[in-house]
Amino acid sequence: MFKEKNLSYLLLFVSTSLIVLGTYLNLIEIPYAFIPISIGVPIYLQESGKLFFYWL
Repeated sequence: MFKEKNLSYLLLFVSTSLIVLGTYLNLIEIPYAFIPISIGVPIYLQESGKLFFYWL
């Protein structure tokens, strides 16, 4: 369980980084900036749900 939780935190960090990167690329008007966001959001939602239910 400890390794699963660490992996969840790592994936949460990676997905948050992808969302921030996509937002930054969108602000400087780089084409295809939606790709990191569209990859990061589903990972973020899945992992944050897992971490939420760990704490219940």
